[in-house]
Amino acid sequence: APYNVIIEAPGYASKQLLLNFNESVQEVHVKLDAQVEIPGDVNGDGVVDTDDIAPFAVSMGAQTCSGCGGDLDNDGDIDGADIAKLIPEL
Repeated sequence: APYNVIIEAPGYASKQLLLNFNESVQEVHVKLDAQVEIPGDVNGDGVVDTDDIAPFAVSMGAQTCSGCGGDLDNDGDIDGADIAKLIPEL
């Protein structure tokens, strides 16, 4: 029978899987082995919410920000273009 499984864990991207099992399957183990950066999750708690605004504001204007949470357009700095990407995520 097919089962729709949604896996959610803080700091990981949600995954939706469609699994088909026969009646002899008793357990399924899913290993989340890579933490996925969630766009807009500036404070790294696994969700995009108003708690991300303060750390974003503190980093605003940073010119050398390769890979930091506030650089939502991945251009190496935190500016208005990143604000435009954060707001729809809230």
